Amino acid sequence: MQPIRYVIVGNGAAGVTAAETIRQQDPLGEITLISAEPYPMYSRPGLAYLFINEISQRQVFARQPEWYQQMRINLLFGKAEQLDVDRQQVVLGDGRILPYDRLLIATGARAVPPLYPGA
Repeated sequence: MQPIRYVIVGNGAAGVTAAETIRQQDPLGEITLISAEPYPMYSRPGLAYLFINEISQRQVFARQPEWYQQMRINLLFGKAEQLDVDRQQVVLGDGRILPYDRLLIATGARAVPPLYPGA
Protein backbone atom coordinates (compact mmCIF):
# COMPACT_ATOMS: atom_id res chain seq x y z
CA MET A 1 0.00 0.00 0.00
CA GLN A 2 1.30 3.44 -0.97
CA PRO A 3 1.82 6.05 1.76
CA ILE A 4 -0.73 8.86 1.83
CA ARG A 5 0.59 12.07 0.25
CA TYR A 6 -0.29 15.09 2.37
CA VAL A 7 0.24 18.61 1.03
CA ILE A 8 -0.14 21.56 3.38
CA VAL A 9 -0.18 25.06 1.93
CA GLY A 10 1.04 27.42 4.63
CA ASN A 11 4.03 27.27 6.95
CA GLY A 12 2.56 29.21 9.87
CA ALA A 13 1.34 27.91 13.20
CA ALA A 14 -1.67 26.09 11.72
CA GLY A 15 0.27 24.41 8.91
CA VAL A 16 3.18 23.33 11.09
CA THR A 17 0.90 22.05 13.85
CA ALA A 18 -1.11 20.11 11.27
CA ALA A 19 2.07 18.57 9.84
CA GLU A 20 3.24 17.61 13.32
CA THR A 21 -0.13 16.05 14.16
CA ILE A 22 -0.28 14.17 10.86
CA ARG A 23 3.20 12.77 11.49
CA GLN A 24 2.08 11.52 14.92
CA GLN A 25 -1.00 9.85 13.41
CA ASP A 26 0.61 8.60 10.20
CA PRO A 27 4.31 7.78 10.65
CA LEU A 28 4.63 6.59 7.03
CA GLY A 29 2.79 9.43 5.28
CA GLU A 30 4.57 11.75 2.84
CA ILE A 31 4.13 15.29 4.16
CA THR A 32 4.95 18.34 2.07
CA LEU A 33 4.65 21.81 3.56
CA ILE A 34 4.61 24.76 1.15
CA SER A 35 5.91 28.13 2.32
CA ALA A 36 5.50 31.29 0.24
CA GLU A 37 8.31 32.79 2.33
CA PRO A 38 11.86 31.42 1.99
CA TYR A 39 12.24 30.64 5.70
CA PRO A 40 11.27 27.96 8.19
CA MET A 41 8.39 28.91 10.50
CA TYR A 42 9.25 32.02 12.50
CA SER A 43 7.63 34.19 15.15
CA ARG A 44 6.43 37.45 13.64
CA PRO A 45 6.12 39.11 17.08
CA GLY A 46 9.63 37.87 17.83
CA LEU A 47 11.02 40.05 15.04
CA ALA A 48 10.62 43.13 17.24
CA TYR A 49 12.86 41.51 19.87
CA LEU A 50 15.39 40.55 17.22
CA PHE A 51 15.58 44.15 15.98
CA ILE A 52 16.42 45.42 19.48
CA ASN A 53 18.91 42.58 20.02
CA GLU A 54 17.01 40.88 22.85
CA ILE A 55 16.98 37.55 21.03
CA SER A 56 19.16 35.92 18.38
CA GLN A 57 18.13 35.25 14.81
CA ARG A 58 17.98 31.53 15.60
CA GLN A 59 15.52 32.23 18.44
CA VAL A 60 13.09 33.92 16.03
CA PHE A 61 12.50 30.61 14.29
CA ALA A 62 9.73 28.61 15.94
CA ARG A 63 10.98 25.53 14.09
CA GLN A 64 14.60 25.05 13.10
CA PRO A 65 15.43 23.56 9.66
CA GLU A 66 16.57 20.31 11.28
CA TRP A 67 13.11 19.88 12.88
CA TYR A 68 11.57 19.44 9.41
CA GLN A 69 14.19 16.81 8.59
CA GLN A 70 13.71 14.96 11.89
CA MET A 71 9.94 14.93 11.36
CA ARG A 72 10.42 13.84 7.72
CA ILE A 73 8.48 16.86 6.48
CA ASN A 74 9.44 18.13 3.04
CA LEU A 75 9.53 21.95 3.30
CA LEU A 76 9.22 23.59 -0.10
CA PHE A 77 9.69 27.30 -0.65
CA GLY A 78 7.39 28.64 -3.33
CA LYS A 79 3.96 30.06 -3.90
CA ALA A 80 0.99 27.81 -4.60
CA GLU A 81 -0.52 29.33 -7.75
CA GLN A 82 -3.10 26.78 -8.89
CA LEU A 83 -5.20 24.02 -7.41
CA ASP A 84 -6.48 21.25 -9.67
CA VAL A 85 -8.96 19.33 -7.53
CA ASP A 86 -9.88 16.92 -10.35
CA ARG A 87 -6.26 15.78 -10.72
CA GLN A 88 -5.48 16.36 -7.03
CA GLN A 89 -2.50 18.59 -7.77
CA VAL A 90 -1.10 21.86 -6.47
CA VAL A 91 0.90 23.87 -9.01
CA LEU A 92 3.61 26.16 -7.69
CA GLY A 93 4.61 29.46 -9.26
CA ASP A 94 7.79 27.94 -10.70
CA GLY A 95 5.81 25.19 -12.44
CA ARG A 96 6.43 22.37 -9.96
CA ILE A 97 3.42 20.08 -9.67
CA LEU A 98 2.66 18.42 -6.34
CA PRO A 99 0.19 15.53 -6.38
CA TYR A 100 -1.72 14.93 -3.17
CA ASP A 101 -4.13 12.52 -1.55
CA ARG A 102 -5.02 14.94 1.25
CA LEU A 103 -4.75 18.74 1.04
CA LEU A 104 -4.88 21.36 3.77
CA ILE A 105 -4.93 25.06 2.98
CA ALA A 106 -3.57 26.81 6.07
CA THR A 107 -2.55 30.19 4.69
CA GLY A 108 -3.89 32.25 7.59
CA ALA A 109 -5.19 35.78 7.31
CA ARG A 110 -3.96 39.29 6.74
CA ALA A 111 -4.35 42.05 9.29
CA VAL A 112 -6.68 44.86 8.28
CA PRO A 113 -5.85 48.29 9.69
CA PRO A 114 -8.68 50.08 11.49
CA LEU A 115 -10.49 52.62 9.37
CA TYR A 116 -10.22 55.69 11.55
CA PRO A 117 -8.01 58.78 11.38
CA GLY A 118 -4.50 58.30 12.67
CA ALA A 119 -4.51 54.52 12.36
